[in-house]
Amino acid sequence: MAMLERDRWERLQPLLDRALELSGEQRASWLDSLRSTDPDVVDELHSLLSEDAAADGRGFLSDPLEQLDAPHRRPT
Repeated sequence: MAMLERDRWERLQPLLDRALELSGEQRASWLDSLRSTDPDVVDELHSLLSEDAAADGRGFLSDPLEQLDAPHRRPT
């Protein structure tokens, strides 16, 4: 993921949180209404949502830590 400037991230973060809370149809409608006021933000949100979906598809953060092969972890 490309690095976002702090002020841009502060603007996007609550919008991304909102988008992630919505179902697919609700999200599409909400993004369409947002596009009329800020199309650049919607483009960035689409990019972030795509990256989130790709990470989910790869199982990112879905396996418990105990199941991961982590030789760098110290034994407990």
